Amino acid sequence: MQSGTPVSPPAAQSASQFLRRVGFIVLAMAPLFSQFSRRGFVIVMPLGAILLILARMIETDGQEPLAGMRSRLGHVCAWPILFFIGWAGLSLIWTPFAAEAAIRYVNLMALSLLLFATIQSLGDHTRIANLNLLPIGLASSLGIALALNWTGLANTNAATDTTMTERLPVLTVILMIPASTWLLSRGRWLVWMGITATACLTLLLQEAVTAVIALSVSLGIYGLTLVRPAWSRLLTLISTAMLVLMAPLLPFLLRPVTKFLYGSGDLTMDALRAWGRLVQKEPLRLLTGHGFDVSMRAKIAGLIEAAAPRGLLFEIWYELGFLGVLSLVLLFIAAIRYARHQPPHIAASILSSLMACFIFAVAGQASMQAWWLTLIGLLMIHLVAIAHGQFHTQRPISQSPMGRPQATRPVL
Repeated sequence: MQSGTPVSPPAAQSASQFLRRVGFIVLAMAPLFSQFSRRGFVIVMPLGAILLILARMIETDGQEPLAGMRSRLGHVCAWPILFFIGWAGLSLIWTPFAAEAAIRYVNLMALSLLLFATIQSLGDHTRIANLNLLPIGLASSLGIALALNWTGLANTNAATDTTMTERLPVLTVILMIPASTWLLSRGRWLVWMGITATACLTLLLQEAVTAVIALSVSLGIYGLTLVRPAWSRLLTLISTAMLVLMAPLLPFLLRPVTKFLYGSGDLTMDALRAWGRLVQKEPLRLLTGHGFDVSMRAKIAGLIEAAAPRGLLFEIWYELGFLGVLSLVLLFIAAIRYARHQPPHIAASILSSLMACFIFAVAGQASMQAWWLTLIGLLMIHLVAIAHGQFHTQRPISQSPMGRPQATRPVL
């Protein structure tokens, strides 16, 4: 029974516990479906979220999650998200591809509401048995991926499926963070080392350089947060918020360095030149942007040069301008400040997740596509569930017959 939950009949409790267990199983096994279907992951994750919502509704006689969602609007991270969504919706007025962008925006709104309701449906405490499913699902996915990669490399010396080569490394790194948080907070070091070694081997076989960098940086931030939390927060703030704010200056600051390292004919130089020309041509657009979800379609339509860069630093400024960037920076700051008041492992998971997602977004391997937004939602659900599964109280110290205090352990 979860604290703060109204008493419900035994049949309702059993039904809610069953639905919640099945929902966590579905969420834990979501990475497996991504290996066999390009749309499997996008379909399975909302299904698991809906099961968690139904479990909460049965448990509270329909009072939740709607009643609690109103109180969540005052959360420190809620206002930057609402501002971002509102500004993105307003930018549909001047985007040149309004119909296509509106469809993507509706999907974003629907996923946001589903995620909001699911997080509220997790309750105040998450059972340990449900949280153990996450590393089990990730380990199963990595085992199958490793076998498929090994077979593919042995037979054709190349990865055999674009889903595995493009999405699986991102899924692996992002979901390694909540799995590591749970295992390390429970002291299961050997299991964590086994899963981490399997993940590293899978990424190396796929030659996923960006994923290896993201995994290394996120684990480094995780460890740094446990020993020097203030340094970790400062490093994360500089690496994310400050870099996004300075992005329009990068094509001018990096051009001499890139020319010296790679020469004037390198593709990176072409991307920086194209970005710099856009900044000089339309400086006022740095304030409002060109509209939500327009950068890729603008390249295809020839509105901007094909050599223009990909990734968050270019796309957020080109599409939503300074106000969109401001909302994103405020979200980064709110998340970092929120981590300051959390237990060590939870704070480490927040900062490492932020860094990993930022690296993939900057590298252009993630944008407003449905699978990436779904993955972010799954990450948030896992992190909140793990935070609710941590120890909150201690048993009172008891006295031994010799008068010495006996060892205590946290109350579950």
